[in-house]
Amino acid sequence: MQVVPLRFITAVAVEHLHAVVLTVGHVHPAIGVAGDVVRDIEIRSTQTFEDLHNVIQQNIGFDGSKPSSFYLSDDNWKKGKEITNRTLGENEKAVNMSSAKLISFIADPHQKIYYVFDLPNHWTFHVELVKIDLNPDNTASYPRCIKSL
Repeated sequence: MQVVPLRFITAVAVEHLHAVVLTVGHVHPAIGVAGDVVRDIEIRSTQTFEDLHNVIQQNIGFDGSKPSSFYLSDDNWKKGKEITNRTLGENEKAVNMSSAKLISFIADPHQKIYYVFDLPNHWTFHVELVKIDLNPDNTASYPRCIKSL
């Protein structure tokens, strides 16, 4: 499966603010659509993966009620721990995105994350931490999309 990069920036300040800038790229395997969709998103590190999921959905125009998962990845985009909003089976090991705070899972300043939306259809995005903002706007409301191409 081809996957196009999705970029995100996370910033840390005194209040542990992550200004997450997402470069969103996607491939829809069923219909072969591929291309870059860029969304730069800022989000506080104390916010959850569900907050990140919602802001991505709002800024791409998808139906956010579909099952979705984030997968922490290494530098080679190998999938690791799953953070999901889907109902888990008894033996499945994943973290619920509504309680998973970014700061608890993002330790690498160049963290790469797969974001798979609408699991049966596998809209797949690469999310990559590209910036840590040490001087966030303390008057802004987060999460927020700061760039859309």
